[in-house]
Amino acid sequence: MTSDSVSSDERAALRQAIAERDTTKEVVRVARDSIDRSTEQVRSAERKLAAFGDVDDAILKHRAASFKSAAQGGPKPTLALPENLVRRERARDEAASAVAAAKAAHASLTGELAAVEKALHSAEFKVSETASEVMAAGVIEPGRALTRIWTDLWGTIDMLNALRASLRVKLPPEIVRTLDSFGAMDHRQFPGGRNEQLARAGQHWRSFHAALCRSADAAQPDSIHDGVPPSAVERVA
Repeated sequence: MTSDSVSSDERAALRQAIAERDTTKEVVRVARDSIDRSTEQVRSAERKLAAFGDVDDAILKHRAASFKSAAQGGPKPTLALPENLVRRERARDEAASAVAAAKAAHASLTGELAAVEKALHSAEFKVSETASEVMAAGVIEPGRALTRIWTDLWGTIDMLNALRASLRVKLPPEIVRTLDSFGAMDHRQFPGGRNEQLARAGQHWRSFHAALCRSADAAQPDSIHDGVPPSAVERVA
């Protein structure tokens, strides 16, 4: 049960929060797509690097053969490489650099994704909180009405109990049963332990009884609730 008391400002705040959340959602989607593409870049670069095999071992074997030949009386050893090994080494180094660059890019994108996902979480929380505020605003009037009903209910209960207690007036059984039922649920607390409303109700009934004893035409005094502040502090057990 809600009322139509939600202000345009509250609705506008919710619309703005939803718009910001949806914008952030799109940023997250783009960031996740970028991560997917970056992951494939890393895998592709690693496959290309693996395709070169162990170039260092091939280079080592070539140079070792030169030194071995020199040791056996051949030409002076050299570190020079044949053109095919030079090209393989250069290409391998470029592939390794590509792997390193792809991994660095992936790490950067991962950090950016974490940041925007955190922003999305905050945006979703803001939407939820703002929606709750709109809902709360919509039930303020019914809630206040309930509070008034609750206050009036206990005022009536105190009035009838005061009538029973102050003058021992016999009420109909169904009313007595209702009062007893509410009595079992009465967990109100009062300053100094004194129910001022009940005490004033008792005085009200005694005054009215005295007036009736003087004249059958006596009118009941003004409402016992006039000028009586709600001094009770409600506590649910």
